[in-house]
Amino acid sequence: MSSAIPLGSANDGPRPLLVIPAPDKDYFWELAYLPDGRRVVTRADGGTVKVWNLENGGQEGTSMEHKSELLGLAVTRDGKKIISSGEEGSIKVVWDVESHKLVSDWTCSDGYPKIAISPDDRFVAVGSWTVKSYSMEGEQVNQSFDIGDEDALVWCMSFSPNGDKLACGIGGNIHMYDVKTAALILGPLEGHNHHIECVLWSRNGSGLFSAS
Repeated sequence: MSSAIPLGSANDGPRPLLVIPAPDKDYFWELAYLPDGRRVVTRADGGTVKVWNLENGGQEGTSMEHKSELLGLAVTRDGKKIISSGEEGSIKVVWDVESHKLVSDWTCSDGYPKIAISPDDRFVAVGSWTVKSYSMEGEQVNQSFDIGDEDALVWCMSFSPNGDKLACGIGGNIHMYDVKTAALILGPLEGHNHHIECVLWSRNGSGLFSAS
């Protein structure tokens, strides 16, 4: 299922230490490290979430299944919960990473949801044609964030390190919101020719990086 490949010399260039093949005819679309650094979580075609051991390349436990294609994946900072979203609008929370037990399964009002977890692990931002903030139990905790264009789609989101701001890639623009008030405080910032796939904050929260 996996193969360990030793590092070559410096002249050979970088080589992988471990290769984990995707299931037949599937692709890994996203991954997230668990805080222990020994395991990684993946989402793949077919609506499956899996946990992999990086020491031996083997899958840990059973796969976690969605009924539709997966669009989002996130891991809480305490390493206890995995959150995934499906294109039909379902949000699934696995509270116990060790047992893969599904504790919460709720549906947001819009399809195609992308997700981001607040730094304190209390809230989940869900974005599609709107942006909303929910508790881990699926209760909306504030008003919807105004994304301006009703035809625009949210492609990615990221909370600032202190959790007071939310950056969103909406189409090819960046919007930044105040989390408490849901007010737009910066943007839309232009500069991308394609939709934004990723937004990341610097560790001190002073910089924002985006990729399309």
